[in-house]
Amino acid sequence: MLMGRCKACESRNLRSHVCKLSFDIRTTSHPSRYRSGGRRRFYKRYHDVVRDHSGRFYICPKPHASHSDAERCARSTVRQLQRGKARVALTSITREYRPPPGGATPRAPIPGLKPEAWTAFKAIYDHRCYYCGAKGLKLQIEHRVPLARGGANDLDNIIPACAPCNLRKGTLTDEEFFTLIADRQRYVAEHNRPLGSPFAEDLRGLRQEAQRGEKRCAKCNRLLAYDAFGEDRRTPDRMAARCRGCLDKEAARLAARRRSR
Repeated sequence: MLMGRCKACESRNLRSHVCKLSFDIRTTSHPSRYRSGGRRRFYKRYHDVVRDHSGRFYICPKPHASHSDAERCARSTVRQLQRGKARVALTSITREYRPPPGGATPRAPIPGLKPEAWTAFKAIYDHRCYYCGAKGLKLQIEHRVPLARGGANDLDNIIPACAPCNLRKGTLTDEEFFTLIADRQRYVAEHNRPLGSPFAEDLRGLRQEAQRGEKRCAKCNRLLAYDAFGEDRRTPDRMAARCRGCLDKEAARLAARRRSR
């Protein structure tokens, strides 16, 4: 039963209203590893894209083998967004990129960036990642505007970044990447829970360094005292990865499921 208020449109009737959310299916063609009759065959993959009226969208990262599977996944995402239970964030940033005709962008040494200059350059940023502010991680040379997007290979286009942020940024510019982070922060602020992504804790302003006597819960992503965690001898710190509150909620959910059977 789809009862209640739509979280996307704030409509009172969740069942029969015309929602601002819509979806479409994209088709991509990929070459097969095997040849048939001397010719390489191609197979199709389908990706569902959910959109709202403001131009923001969410592209499902999982490729589907059929159009019906992609449509079923899109309808499920729309329903979860309407109920306010989806762990996805709509954004206006797209990662569509076509490589240059000559192949990958060649990597040339940066003029003037010697080891001692790179050490001094990291000290300017307090040895922190430019994107997430993390300290104590190995920093990599990152281009604000990627070379594949026409960025210059000089010191004015260089910043230090950690490996997770550098990988997650990809071919986005620094402005596009900060816009993507802001969209994810907006989701976390509205729903008060982390996103379903391995990079959810790498957001600027949400990543806090654990103080002495604190640990981050792997489920709710909160910094809590050691007393909030149970004992687990299989882990290096002898403590459970999830706090007692999250474990109690999981146990109650499983108990309710057993009673309903």
